[in-house]
This record gives sequence, C-alpha cells and structure tokens, in this order.
Amino acid sequence: MSVMDSYAYLLSPLLLSIPSLSLLLVSILAVASLNTFWSNQLLTFCTTSVVNSYSNSYGLVTVVAIICFQLPDVSC
Repeated sequence: MSVMDSYAYLLSPLLLSIPSLSLLLVSILAVASLNTFWSNQLLTFCTTSVVNSYSNSYGLVTVVAIICFQLPDVSC
C-alpha cells in the first residue's frame, strides 16, 4: 500500500461520516471560482449525489464541471 493509498484509506471514513463537510467544501470552492474568475467568463457547476445507501454506509459522487469561454469583442 502506497502512502497516497493509506491517506485515501484514512480520509474516506472521515469524509463519509461527515458528507456535509465535503459538500460544503466543494460548494465553497465553486463559489470562490465564480467570484474570482467571473470577469474571465469561467463557469463552475457542481453537484453531489448519493449513489449507494445501506446500513450505516453510503457513497457520494461529486461532479464539478468548469467551462471557460471568451465572449467575442463587438465594437461598432
């Protein structure tokens, strides 16, 4: 088991026991991205879904999509 695997193994129960913490972190990152880079036309979409639920255990899937685009310069 590598060091990264052991970190993931140790953090997984923590994040699953506090799912709202991971959702809050992703939401804060998404809002920070929108506020910081809005002038550069960067859009961030974030969603978190419960994909598996059974006795005292469940899985969360978080999808973050970042779309960067530039508006055409229109001058008359």
